[in-house]
Amino acid sequence: MGYTRDLASASENISSGDDCDIDIKTHLKSVQSSIAKYSIGDVLIVQLDDLKRIIAIGNHGLCGIISPINVVQLKNCITKGKEYIAVVTDIGATHCEVRVKLKL
Repeated sequence: MGYTRDLASASENISSGDDCDIDIKTHLKSVQSSIAKYSIGDVLIVQLDDLKRIIAIGNHGLCGIISPINVVQLKNCITKGKEYIAVVTDIGATHCEVRVKLKL
């Protein structure tokens, strides 16, 4: 019996034929202390840092690292010039969930 995974439960959605039309929910890794200054609904910028990690950063500084299942695909799209935002969907003192999607 092979392993299968329900994509909907993984909170990932590639909504069109464009591999860069990414819309995912993920928890930030290495959450920074500046997270206390953010609220649900805040919009963060998604970019690559000097170490080529995908980070979420906003008006109050670095929030954390974005590392979804399809991190390579997202990184490739950013490298191609696609711009993404991360909207805070859940937040606490030590955690932050964001929805990453193309910037309109």
